[in-house]
Amino acid sequence: MIMEVAQGGSAASADLHGLSQTENGDVDLGDIIVGIDGEKVANTDDLSRSLDKHQVGDTIKIEVVRSGKHMTVPVRLMEAPDTRRGAIRR
Repeated sequence: MIMEVAQGGSAASADLHGLSQTENGDVDLGDIIVGIDGEKVANTDDLSRSLDKHQVGDTIKIEVVRSGKHMTVPVRLMEAPDTRRGAIRR
């Protein structure tokens, strides 16, 4: 699950969604990463392994589940704009 998306980062540029609260106080889980470049991502170790194969400037295809629907989003990896947790960084 994407916890937070750093403004100006790769995830924000790709319009990925992090955990948030709706106007009526409910929690919106945002996007759940389930794959990168066709490889299954089941946990943070899988995520790290997949991202370690790439460098800044690479474009990867991230498969996410958003509101129960699967979608694939191209993400161009860039330097992290800050050190907050939850952003996709490389």
